[in-house]
Amino acid sequence: MKHHLHVSAKAVVVRDGQLLLVEYQDTPRGEVGHHYNLPGGRMLPDEQATETLRRKGVEEAGACLVPGPLLLVYEYIGRNHAFVCEDKHSVSLVFRCDLAPGSEEPSLTRATARDAIQTDVRWIPLDRLEEIVLWPNFACQLVQAIREPQRGNQYWGDIL
Repeated sequence: MKHHLHVSAKAVVVRDGQLLLVEYQDTPRGEVGHHYNLPGGRMLPDEQATETLRRKGVEEAGACLVPGPLLLVYEYIGRNHAFVCEDKHSVSLVFRCDLAPGSEEPSLTRATARDAIQTDVRWIPLDRLEEIVLWPNFACQLVQAIREPQRGNQYWGDIL
């Protein structure tokens, strides 16, 4: 089996107690169904994480992001999870970000290279994250990291 290591940069953008998320609907064969992800994605060769955040913010959410400090790091190791790509191993660097001052509101219509299964860009209240399918499933831990940034950078290991 051929294994692939992906390194991603993800953005945590909070405004007025709400988190900016990208909404998806998998195809009937999809693993997750209707779900949400943090904006961001795979880093390109020779691309810094902050560059990835800026690029993916525009591509997925039509958002001009200003990267801030590293909030947390997590991994996903496919062979540990029954229903998703066994050969996938990803490391995600999650950063606090802000919208650039004076930039337009994030929107699916402003996304320049959205995924085929992407359906919207939404602001979801932090206190409602456990009511949605956030992938990976780390809403509780994410809210704690957002509300207690003084705890410092966190490594969470393999999560789903």
